[in-house]
Amino acid sequence: MDSQIENNKNELLENNKNLIDCCDHWLEQYHDAYRVMNRICSSHKGNRYSFQVITKVNREEDINGEEFYHITLNMFGKNDYLFFEGPSITLSANEESALAYVLADLTNDYLKQNHIQNVKLPFTGYMKQQKLAYMERYSPASTVFDASEVNNDYLLDAMNDAATIYDSRMPSDFFISDFRSKVKEDIATDDKTSKNFIKSYKDSQKVINFGAPIQRG
Repeated sequence: MDSQIENNKNELLENNKNLIDCCDHWLEQYHDAYRVMNRICSSHKGNRYSFQVITKVNREEDINGEEFYHITLNMFGKNDYLFFEGPSITLSANEESALAYVLADLTNDYLKQNHIQNVKLPFTGYMKQQKLAYMERYSPASTVFDASEVNNDYLLDAMNDAATIYDSRMPSDFFISDFRSKVKEDIATDDKTSKNFIKSYKDSQKVINFGAPIQRG
């Protein structure tokens, strides 16, 4: 990795700059980790261990009654064994633009990475895709996108629009960029976002390093 890019990431982790930077860097973590998990899940090993890659959006409240969304990417084996804890992000429910940007991007990416041919519209917030079953005695691996706890119409519309555009085979870059442009440039001062972002980066690196080819001298 270019040293300047690494320095920029370290600076972001230490100083927790603005919200759009947090979203952009977290999405980068997510996409890199998801590619590794999806590749494992699609392999014979994925079938053998019945791996399941789950993107989950949880709506929660803190002790003060403030609502927030916690978005996670995890990989489970049989009997709900946590094989990989991947990147996660916590965003206040008040940050609608940031949430809409992240959720629209994740919806589009899930459909694209799993090569979904026919999208069930309107999108309700839940999708599941089974992988190939190479060995019949094992349950097939699968991937899940679960945003069923989202109860905000603006966020639901963002995900549904992303699914609709994907289903129409139209380019999605401009659509996602439009959501990104609405995210405030404010400093991301929310403590949950700050602490979770640092942990997320470390978790994503564990996944990415696991999937990296072995360097032989």
